[in-house]
Amino acid sequence: MKILQLVDSLEIGGTERMCVNIANMLSSHNIENKLVVTRAPHSLKPLLNRETEILLTNKKSRWDLFTFLKIYRFVRKIKPNYIHSHSTTLFWACLLKILIPTTKLIWHDHYGNRKVSGDKIIHKVLSIFLNATITVNDELTHWHHNYLLMEPSNIKYLPNFPVLKNISFQNRDIKTIVINANLLPVKNHMMLLKALVIVHRKKIEFKLIIIGKEIDEHYTNTLKVFIQENGLGNNVMLMGQVTDIEKFLGLASIGVITSNSEGLPMSLLEYGLAKLAVISTNVGQCASVLKDGEFGWIVEPNDVESLAKVIELLLMNPSLVEDKSSKFYEHIKTEFSGECFFEEYNSYLNTL
Repeated sequence: MKILQLVDSLEIGGTERMCVNIANMLSSHNIENKLVVTRAPHSLKPLLNRETEILLTNKKSRWDLFTFLKIYRFVRKIKPNYIHSHSTTLFWACLLKILIPTTKLIWHDHYGNRKVSGDKIIHKVLSIFLNATITVNDELTHWHHNYLLMEPSNIKYLPNFPVLKNISFQNRDIKTIVINANLLPVKNHMMLLKALVIVHRKKIEFKLIIIGKEIDEHYTNTLKVFIQENGLGNNVMLMGQVTDIEKFLGLASIGVITSNSEGLPMSLLEYGLAKLAVISTNVGQCASVLKDGEFGWIVEPNDVESLAKVIELLLMNPSLVEDKSSKFYEHIKTEFSGECFFEEYNSYLNTL
């Protein structure tokens, strides 16, 4: 078996982390695998095992013929049994399938809000060339069944799996909260900041670590102004983009997701593996992963008051943090491990 993954970048994000995790997992099982990255940045490249051969290109647009031909020649030389296309690489993956019809094409859809996108017709047409799809939550699975020209048996929900290395808890602080999400409006960091204003007014101590690339300048500046105007300057640390996520997760006791939409966020699974107590908005597959509150707390998007109450509860009850985080950790280790993913993934490919 030979597998080639196609991804648009190795930027620090959930899709890209999952791509790297899959490559390393395949290598650990002695499965030959290649990785084609269509454009920069390549921030996650250092996390790849040496066994994975990688082709880095610099695609300028969907119609960049020079780059496409470079990728085509590489794929033709490799002769993979499967092309595993991640999210936005679907168009070029289908072109490769047309030119190399003997390979089987799998589309791994990570998008968190596909149901309101306006590209249903494009995806329906492109689905003609697909052998299979992988989705990361139930909503996406339902969307694929409704809008793609696929046999139901060739659409599979397969949850992400996290990988953390060398995480230390020696400097963990019960009062430290972390949110790991690139600075974009859809991630709704403002909801968390507004909740923390309520907590701050009650004289409850806390620290917030915000991890994520500053992608939207206006949004980032809005957050910075809000932090200063509401007296949170000594409580909030904006760390920007980091590759050593383990270091920062090891400092915190509480992990938060406040997104307006998600697929299955890698950060949620990483919070579990880092033994954090988790609060998440009810988006994507988050409530399902948390078993509707059994392993964490669920609040509705933009429900600032409810979020503030849960944060206050956790900051004032260390034993509750310990209990929930331990249970969630065991749940992630059991249900969302790399081995669980590999067994289902390998079995799925063998049916195609």
